[in-house]
Formats: sequence, C-alpha cells, structure tokens
Amino acid sequence: MDIFQEDGLDLLFDENIFFYGFQDFEIESDLQNSSEMMQNVLDFEIESDLQNSSEMMQNEFIDVVRVQNFEEMKVFIDELICPICSHLFVDPRICQECSQGFCKQCLLKWFQGNKKSCPCCRSLSNQKSDGTQPPKILLKLLSKLKISCKYQDNGCKEVISYDNREIHFESKCEYKLINCKYCLCKILQRDSQTHLSECEQRPIKCMWCSKIFSYFDHLNHSDKCPSRIFKCTQCLKNIPYSKINIHTQNYCQNKQIKKQKKEYLESKLEIEKVKAELLRKMKKIKKLERLIKRQKQMNQEYLNEQNLNNDSINSNVDILQLETQNWLDENQFVNQQGLQLVNQNEDYQDNSDSRLHQQKNQLKKKQVVDKDENKIITNQEQKLSDY
Repeated sequence: MDIFQEDGLDLLFDENIFFYGFQDFEIESDLQNSSEMMQNVLDFEIESDLQNSSEMMQNEFIDVVRVQNFEEMKVFIDELICPICSHLFVDPRICQECSQGFCKQCLLKWFQGNKKSCPCCRSLSNQKSDGTQPPKILLKLLSKLKISCKYQDNGCKEVISYDNREIHFESKCEYKLINCKYCLCKILQRDSQTHLSECEQRPIKCMWCSKIFSYFDHLNHSDKCPSRIFKCTQCLKNIPYSKINIHTQNYCQNKQIKKQKKEYLESKLEIEKVKAELLRKMKKIKKLERLIKRQKQMNQEYLNEQNLNNDSINSNVDILQLETQNWLDENQFVNQQGLQLVNQNEDYQDNSDSRLHQQKNQLKKKQVVDKDENKIITNQEQKLSDY
C-alpha cells in the first residue's frame, strides 16, 4: 500500500503499521562524534603511513641488477657497493681510517649496535656517527649510474640517473604505491584519482542533515536520516522522517484506513477486469494455436506435394537426358552412314567416269577398225568389179 512518497518513490508499509503505528525509530546521538573520531583516526594513520614512507625512502636499497649501464660501469661497480647491505651506496659515507664506503643508514645502524668501530678495519675514531663525507670522485661515479625504477615490477619502464631517482620516485613516477587517504589501501599513483572517486570510505555530505559520512555509511544513513523529508500522501504535508510516527498516529490514521478500504474495492474491481481480459486473451490464443496448427499441416502437405513434383521432374529429366543421348548416338550413326554413302558414291562416280572413258576409247577404236574394214571391203568390191 503506497503511503509516503518522495520524488515519485513510494514507501510500502505493512497493514499492521497502519493500525498499530510505526515502530519507534531510534536516533544515535553520538553519530557525529563517531564520524569525527573516525576521521581523526584516519588522519593519524595517514600521517603515520607518510612518515613510514619517508623512512622507507631513506632506507632504500639499490640492487646491482637495476643498473642499466652495467657494461659501462662494471669496472667500478665493486667500489660502489656497501659491504653491510651488499647494495649500491645510498647517501654514501666513508671511514676516515680505511676510506671504505658505506650507506649512511647502514652505518648509523651499525654504530647503534657497536661502538664507533669501522665495520671493515674495526678502528675506533672520533668521526661523526654517520661517517665522513665521501670524495667527489665517488659521487661522480655514482652520478654516472643509470638505474631502473624501483617500481618497475608495478609497470614503470623509466631509466633514471642515480642523482634524479628521488625526484622521479616522489613526483614523476606514476607506478609507485601510495595509501588511499580514505581507506588506507595500497594503490598506484596513476590510479589514485579513479580510486578516490570510487572509494567506499570517501566522505559524503548528507543532503538532509549536512553531516559528513563515509560513502559506505551514507548508504545506510540516507534512507533513515532523521532530517529527511517525506510527503504524506493523505494531507500532502512535508514531514521529517523522525516525526512520521506521531503524524501517522495522530492525524492520518483514519484517512489511511478509509483510503485502504477504497483502494481495496478498486483493486478488487480491477482484478475482475483483468480476469475477464485474461479469459478473452486465452480464447484468442487457443484460436491462434488452432490456426497455426492448420497452417503447419497445409505447409507440410505443400512440401510433400513439392517433393513429389520434384521427384517427377527429376525422373522426366533423366528420361529426357537418356532419349537425347540415344538420339545423339543414332544421329551420329546416321551421319557416319551418310558419310560412307557419300564416299561410296564418290568412288562409284569415279569408277563410272573411268569405265565411260574406257568405253569411249573402245568405241573410237572400233570405229577406226570399222572404217578400215569398210575401206578394205570397198577395195575388194572395187577389185571384183574390175574383174
């Protein structure tokens, strides 16, 4: 049942709440004090962590494997290694007696556990507790070193000079680990802005009471803030969350009951309408199902008929192809027979011409012979007539 709304958001209340009132909402009186105490603790931890970070910088170790120009400097590397920590010098100091170099912090720690005796030559001296300043040649050799960033495992690819390492670590390196000032977790410098905007412990100001909370606590506080304003749906007045109980019990309870009854009757009528509409749609769905089933049957019959037609067409095509092939074979045979007849006719024609020519020659010869015989006969007759 919708009772209170704020900017279109309805709050649902149980029927028992309407008849017997809302449960009392207890407000924690020391909420602001707790928030301030939490902030003080965070500030203290941040300051402590920053101090530890500074100490870590002072106690930095530079492993030899980080030297990028090792081939160039390998002749001098042994002279640049602290015999206490076995790493490259950091803020070097030397012994006045043997001129051996050490890291400043290594020497301080050594003197804390021992008298002012050199770790190498064991000589006692009145030199300062952090040793003597090194010669310039040693500092120049260190200045020539090119080293990788100590945060290279986090993704930094920079190669920096020995003298500029602290500047790079403090202000330029985006891959160093820092503490979130809200939740104190370790994050990369490059991700700090994104993390700070999403951190669950970031401070959020309540828009109702103007108190500061962490984002996580604000999620729980926002819906129950005593100063949050709700609009009563009955009298349309703006009521603070802390006074909802009193307002509901003293002013709007009867109206709420009447409205509840009215809404119940309206809901019942609406349910009947929905049922009638549902039955109508179910009938329509069944009708559509029958139509779909019939259409599927018709489609299947059509497909079967098409398959039969396709089979018949394929069979006719095969027969036609066979008849065409037979016709082609017969036509080829007839063509061959016709070609043979033409060849035979040509041979016969040639033979006929040859025989005709021979007959003509024989006839000519016979005519000559007959002519000669006629001459002979004529001569004989002439002779006989002379007798």
